[in-house]
Order: sequence, then structure tokens, then C-alpha cells
Amino acid sequence: MSRVKTKSKFELVRQSYQDMGVKGAIINTWKYLFQHSPFSSHLEMLLGETYHQKLLAFPALGYWPKIQNPRSVNEKIINRKLYTNNDVFSTVADKYAVREYVSEKVGGHILTDVYHVTDNPESIPFKGLPDQFVIKPTHSCGNVIVVDDKEDVQYSDIISQCETWLDIQYGENTKEYWYSDIPPKIIVEEYINENGRRAPLDYKFFVFGGEPKCIQVDYGRFSQHKMSIYNDEWELMDFKKGYQRAPDIDEPYNLEEMVDIAATLGKEFGFVRVDLYNPRDGVIRFGEMTLAPGGGLSRFDPVQADFELGSYWTLGDNC
Repeated sequence: MSRVKTKSKFELVRQSYQDMGVKGAIINTWKYLFQHSPFSSHLEMLLGETYHQKLLAFPALGYWPKIQNPRSVNEKIINRKLYTNNDVFSTVADKYAVREYVSEKVGGHILTDVYHVTDNPESIPFKGLPDQFVIKPTHSCGNVIVVDDKEDVQYSDIISQCETWLDIQYGENTKEYWYSDIPPKIIVEEYINENGRRAPLDYKFFVFGGEPKCIQVDYGRFSQHKMSIYNDEWELMDFKKGYQRAPDIDEPYNLEEMVDIAATLGKEFGFVRVDLYNPRDGVIRFGEMTLAPGGGLSRFDPVQADFELGSYWTLGDNC
């Protein structure tokens, strides 16, 4: 059995309707028209890059964004996409190259095992892989194949999906320029198993200048996705981001260590999201570092939380 986190635009709209109702479906349809449709490039040429981004963001955020003089975290993410040029961004966004960065900053003990890296999916040694593994492209975000049992999958289907991924110029439509400098490859790595969960709890630390200000915990990402947000002392915060609130989640006993890791990895950035897993006692695993969560289009409820988090992000040269 495998789970593929790659969906057509129609499937994304349908999923957004299931997760967030009619409003979510409308917002994702708007995103498609302005970001991925055959007309999106023509709209950008007609409107100009900045105004195009404002129109794209307005229905998603619930307010008219100020991109040149940003205040909220979403506005500052869009500002980063349009007005910065930082070579380090490509390193930390690369699902393979970031491993060396993490190893240098906090040590390789938090990295997952890597079984294979290639630009030729035909070379993936399926017979030599464990029964469970994960496959994803190094040069994109949100695409993954989770194999629960390799006896239940068609290797040809996986190869075909990987070939599709390698042909994608990720970040072109979303303006996340740092992806264009990442060599397209496929990485096969360790399957993270947490007490039989189909998807392990995903701890996403919002780090501002080396200070984690909140922790988004994603619950059930492949079915009935829910989300809760805590501060660094594991107190539930009074805002949401689109999804229903998850059931109460116990504080990880090694939360302090997780906070320290996220803080160290995020120290060089005005803002970055650091994703960690905590599958077993004493075991912390690195997920990824994300520079533009949601592309700067993630609505906060209430919206004031967007501006509160934005106040922690001090803009500087290429930050």
C-alpha cells in the first residue's frame, strides 16, 4: 500500500472543500486561475507582478496585502519571494543538500537514513529497499510517496510518478525562485513510524531570527487532516490556520531539545519553518526547512495572528 501526496488541481479543490468547506474550494479555485491556469501568465503580464500577487492573495488572506511595506507574516513571505535573492535559500530548500546544512548546524543524528538518490528513477533499487520507505523529489515541496508495504505497490507506477516530478519546474508559478537552482533528483529515504500512525505527528516550528514563536502540529495529514498550534511552552494558542483543531496532543517529553534544534537551524533567517518528527522516546528526526509556508497564502483565524507573527520578523537584506 502507498500514499501519494501529489494531486491534480481538481483534486486539490475537492480536498479543500472536504477540509474547509465552500470557502476553501472557492479560494483554491481562485488560486488555480491566478497561479496555475493557462491564463495565469497572461494575467501577470497584464497586471504586473506585484498587483498580480495582491489579487492572488486577497481572497486567501481576507485582507488587501501590502507587499512593498509588509506587516504580516504572509505579506513578508510574498515580499521574500519577489524582492530577495539569497543563495542559501536553495540549499535549505533542497531535500538532499539540506542534510549537510543540518549536519553542520546540529549534527547528523537527527537525519533520516537515505537509501538512494538519483536523477534516473529506473535506477531505484526496489528489491534492496526495506518493506517501508518514502520517495520524494529534492526540488519541490509537498510531493511524496509513502510506501507502507512494497509488496503492494507497482514499481512502474512509482517510476512514472518520479519521472513526472523530474520534469516539473517547481516554484516557477509560485514565485519561489530558490527552487530553480536545485538540481532535480529523487530521494528515497527512511519511513518514519510513530506508534502505528498512518502519518506521524508533524511538528512545524515557526522560527523568527532563531526564536521559535509557535509550533504547528499536523495530525492525520493523509486523512481527516487536523491541526493545532502551541507556543514553545506547549500552551494551546488561540488561532487556527484553515483546518479543524486536532485532538489534544501530549507535550513531547523532549520538547526543549526540539525547540533548541529548531532555534539553531533558524538562526540565520529572518523567518523559516523547521519541521521535525518525534516518533519514539529519545528520537528526533528532521523533516524539512520551508521558506514560504503556503506560498504566503495561508489564512489565519483570527487574522490578527498573522500580523502578530509578522511583527517578530525583522526584514533585512535577503532575509
